[in-house]
Amino acid sequence: MGHFYFVRHGQTIWNVENKICGATDIALTKKGHEQAMQTGEKILAGKLEADEILYSPLMRAADTAKHIANITGIPARMEPRLKEQNFGKWESTPRDGAEFQKAKMQFLDSYDGGESMFRLAQRIYNLLDDIRKESDQKTYILVAHNGIARVVQSYFYDMTNEEYAAYGVKNCSVTMFDFSYDAVVFDMDGVIFDSERATIDCWLELAEKYNIENMEESLLMCTGTTKVRTKEIMQEIYGEEFPYDTYAKEASTMYHEKYDGGRLPMKPGVVELLTYLKDKGKKIALASSTRKETVMSQLRDAKILPYFDVVICGDMVDRSKPAPDIFLKACDELGVKPERAFGIEDSYNGIRASQSGGLRTIMVPDLLPANEEMRERSEVVLATLLDVINYLEA
Repeated sequence: MGHFYFVRHGQTIWNVENKICGATDIALTKKGHEQAMQTGEKILAGKLEADEILYSPLMRAADTAKHIANITGIPARMEPRLKEQNFGKWESTPRDGAEFQKAKMQFLDSYDGGESMFRLAQRIYNLLDDIRKESDQKTYILVAHNGIARVVQSYFYDMTNEEYAAYGVKNCSVTMFDFSYDAVVFDMDGVIFDSERATIDCWLELAEKYNIENMEESLLMCTGTTKVRTKEIMQEIYGEEFPYDTYAKEASTMYHEKYDGGRLPMKPGVVELLTYLKDKGKKIALASSTRKETVMSQLRDAKILPYFDVVICGDMVDRSKPAPDIFLKACDELGVKPERAFGIEDSYNGIRASQSGGLRTIMVPDLLPANEEMRERSEVVLATLLDVINYLEA
């Protein structure tokens, strides 16, 4: 979870003339060359550490990057995806033209032979995804354009169309972007509490009492789902006449007799991780398929409810896990982008929900081991919540 730096090219002739450069290959002015060299000196003096410079193929960015590379000794190479957006019919027209300002908010418009905002965002987002994968091992300096800076900003922060269109950076400004995170969204059962094992133990007592076969295997198929979906799965296995509601009521009574009043065991590292996140100023949410009444009661009994900024429960969304709805709602109420949040899950359906919602997914297995699919969907698989602290700290 590293970072990278973004540098806009130095001043160009068309910058001075207040013209839109876009994909037109415009040279630096004398001042632009001086700005680029000064930026290289600042990077060197500030001991800004980077492994490689990636630059746009357009000469104004390429020349800026080469000045920086010559002064700092950081190797540089051309990255075609950093080329400025082609503004089509607007190139060479006034940058502050009223019609152009409106056009920048039309994200599907290719400006009569240019490139739409959507296509631009696709190539820049793909590049940033690639850089993020390497960010633990390699730090880049990107040397590009104002239009590219706008897209990079939108990758990390929510922006309205108006904010996006108005966003800009100065020539040779240096901006750091961090691939860190703003929030963590927790599942509850099997992550916060050892409740899935406790639930299964209650059902196994019923299975022995009523001579129901393969109960543990059946219940494992229900992990991470709502009570409604659990009933559907059980009746698919045992038939429509299976008296799920009767058994569920008896199992619930048994469960509450054993674990109410703060007796439900928490998983190792819960308080330590929650405290760590609060100390770091991170937002924290819970996204549990369990009903709200039960969730709030268990969090209060365990005295950890104050840690959570947002609590989203299974009866607050239309679709249960593996649909991503519960994670998306949690991120929305926290006010963070899903890609700026970690989702911590133990169940297969939970992992699918978190990953499909765009969260950076950490699996901490409980009853089910991490199979090949789960490893592919997860950023990392860790043994305990204490290991999560070490991972986030790295």
